[in-house]
Amino acid sequence: MSASDARQPQVMPRPACTPAAIRAVLAANADLAVLDSYDEDLDAAYEQAREHGDLRPLVETVRRWWFEADAWRDPAAQQQYLTRVDDYRTHGPQLLADEPSAMSTEDMAASSRSPRTGTWLYWPGTRSSSGGRSAHDPLR
Repeated sequence: MSASDARQPQVMPRPACTPAAIRAVLAANADLAVLDSYDEDLDAAYEQAREHGDLRPLVETVRRWWFEADAWRDPAAQQQYLTRVDDYRTHGPQLLADEPSAMSTEDMAASSRSPRTGTWLYWPGTRSSSGGRSAHDPLR
């Protein structure tokens, strides 16, 4: 088997919340360690459900792994997410251009008025730049 024959990750539809559907997504896109971890968790949950006559551990395990499978169904999106998490851990939160703290004063004033009526969404002067209340605020 050559490198060109290796499986290519594929974007899959959102899986059903069933053990078989979750395993199919993980088998197609996740690495062997993740798949083994899923199999071990699922086997333990089946055993626990059998021993205690309670399906709750099994349902909780399947739901938890469904979120994991949903993340793995699109490998490119999974990689982007992991990169963002890594950047956050390394550099802390970063401001985006469209966040209010990065807006100009004029843009902030414009966003404080209702686009439909032009009326103030809050009383002028009742919010400070730090997001707190001003001395003129009756609710202070």
